[in-house]
Amino acid sequence: MATTLHINDRGPVVKMLQIEVNKTLNNRRFPWRTIKPDEIFGEDTQKAARFAGWLMGFTREQLAKIDEGTITADTYKILTGEKPSSDAMKGRVEARRPTAKKLRFLHHHRARKPKARGVATFDGVPVAAWMVKWLRKSRDNGWQGVLVSGFRTPAHSEALCLDMCGQPSCPGTCAGKASNHVGLIHPAGAVDVTGEDRFAEIQSKIGSPLQNDLPSDLVHFSVSGH
Repeated sequence: MATTLHINDRGPVVKMLQIEVNKTLNNRRFPWRTIKPDEIFGEDTQKAARFAGWLMGFTREQLAKIDEGTITADTYKILTGEKPSSDAMKGRVEARRPTAKKLRFLHHHRARKPKARGVATFDGVPVAAWMVKWLRKSRDNGWQGVLVSGFRTPAHSEALCLDMCGQPSCPGTCAGKASNHVGLIHPAGAVDVTGEDRFAEIQSKIGSPLQNDLPSDLVHFSVSGH
C-alpha cells in the first residue's frame, strides 16, 4: 500500500517511485531528467517527480504539493502506475504537448552565450542580464524549476518555430525572429522555465515585471507576457 512521502524520506518505496518516474521520463523522451534510484527522496527526486507529473497531466494543485516536498498516497499511485490516468489528465497531456516538444528542442539546441553586452548566464543558459535579478529572487522565494531558455538569436528563435510547427512563427507558442527572446535591453527579453506555475505565483510577490499572457505557452515569461 502506498504511503505519503515527505522530503528526505528513504527506503524501498522511494526507490520504486524513482524507477517509475525514470520510466515516464524516458518514455516521454526526457532521458536527461532521469535520476539515480538511491532510495532517498531528496531535491533531485522531488524535481523529477514534479516534471513527470507535469508530463502526465497533473493539476496545478498536485504539482504544488510536490513543490512543497510531499508525494501523497494518491499521487504516488499515479506516478508508479498503480492508478491509471483520468480523462482530465489525458486532456492536460494533450494541451501540454506543444510545450513539451518546445522543451525538448531547446535542450537539444542550447544557445551559446554570444559576445555581446547585456548578456549574462543563469543555470548555464544565456539570458538578458537585467532578468537575472528576478530569476535569483524567484529561486530564493521557492521556485524550484530551471531556466530552459533565455536569450536566443533571431535565427535560433526561427529554427525553434520551424521545428514546432513547420513555419517561421507559430501563433501563440513561438514568435520566431520577432520573439522577446532576441532582446537584451529592458523591457525586451524573455525566459522559458520549468516549474512555471510556482514561478508565476512568485512574480507579483517579489515585485517582478515578468508575466505570462500566452495560454498555449505557459513556460514563457516577459514584461509584455508574450
